[in-house]
Amino acid sequence: MAQTPANQEVLRQLETALDRLRSDSEKTSFPEKEMWELSERLITSIELLKHPVEQKIIQHHVPRIIWIASCSFPVFMPYLNWVVYFL
Repeated sequence: MAQTPANQEVLRQLETALDRLRSDSEKTSFPEKEMWELSERLITSIELLKHPVEQKIIQHHVPRIIWIASCSFPVFMPYLNWVVYFL
């Protein structure tokens, strides 16, 4: 079957268009590696959120004792004079 020059030109244009389409599709591939990394990070994050770190709250009672002692000192001051007198 003999091809006419007009058909040859159309076939060449079709071939170049297909080559461009093929190269464009190779450039815009799906980022599979990045998606696997994201998936692993999400799994790790979900596991960490399911088991939060418990923080123990430490209450210091020393400041309370100091406040109680300092507030009660003026109240018991007159009685301390009697104690010193008998010693």
